Amino acid sequence: MRFFVYGFRVGFDILSLIMLNKTLIPLLSAIGLTATLHFIFLATDLYYTHPLVDIPVHMLGGAVIASGIFWLSSFIPAVKRPTWSQMFTIILIVGLVWEIWEILVGAVDMSDSYYAFDTVKDMIDDVVGALGVWWAYSVLGSKK
Repeated sequence: MRFFVYGFRVGFDILSLIMLNKTLIPLLSAIGLTATLHFIFLATDLYYTHPLVDIPVHMLGGAVIASGIFWLSSFIPAVKRPTWSQMFTIILIVGLVWEIWEILVGAVDMSDSYYAFDTVKDMIDDVVGALGVWWAYSVLGSKK
């Protein structure tokens, strides 16, 4: 019985730490906004009729990944706050994996001459969103 009570207490402490963490609200907000826009754009075919609407979605996607990294670094000691070059590298890797996934599931037409430009633009958008979050946490957050 003592183990259960102790285990419950530790679990409650960890849950409290996660939920009260100041970086969780921006992360959940970015996830919600990104998912909402993505589903609206898919349902209305805006990705196909107006291809540039994916710019804010990719920027928000980069912001979600960056916010997730900052959220993890705020309560897991092994995860350090990234430098801008580390964030840049992480986001490029995640963006590349996403683009490969799009190819594998047939979401893109690689024979389209616009494909290479779109892929580079998408990855730049990912990086811009992530570095914006990095700047907000690292530069603005350190002026408290």
